[in-house]
Amino acid sequence: MFSAIVLVSSINDGRAGSFSSTITARKLDLFTGRCFDARVSMEGRVFRPAAKSISTLNCASCGPIDRRVVVKARAHIFVSGRVQGVFFRTETVEFAERLDLTGWVRNLSDGRVEAIFEGDEENVEKAVDFCRKGPPGAHVLNLNVEWEQWKGEFQDFRIKY
Repeated sequence: MFSAIVLVSSINDGRAGSFSSTITARKLDLFTGRCFDARVSMEGRVFRPAAKSISTLNCASCGPIDRRVVVKARAHIFVSGRVQGVFFRTETVEFAERLDLTGWVRNLSDGRVEAIFEGDEENVEKAVDFCRKGPPGAHVLNLNVEWEQWKGEFQDFRIKY
């Protein structure tokens, strides 16, 4: 099911914040166009109201929904296979910058690539999916993903040496 999560409860007056609880939210099923109450675990996650550029969602039963939760996420990945000498780091930086992610990527002495992605959960998931295949010339044998608490410690995305 494709859905969007929209905040319906008033937590912290809608300001950005870190919560370790379950919140009441509206989930809009994008296939049927109907929304329903859902309990969303926010443990260890940070969220903020979405940017104004996101278009208003419409529920067939409730009408327009103009706020949704953008969940912040952090993924720490290790990629093995033919992943060094194939522009894996350079392509990862370019991909992460297009998604407005922060973090870093580096080669490890054992032949793997390691990276940390931080940003909107949806974009972090896209970056992880990119690393499952890698750029042309790469042959990924294994991808280990460790989901961690978002820290917001990076200003940009770069190659780490």
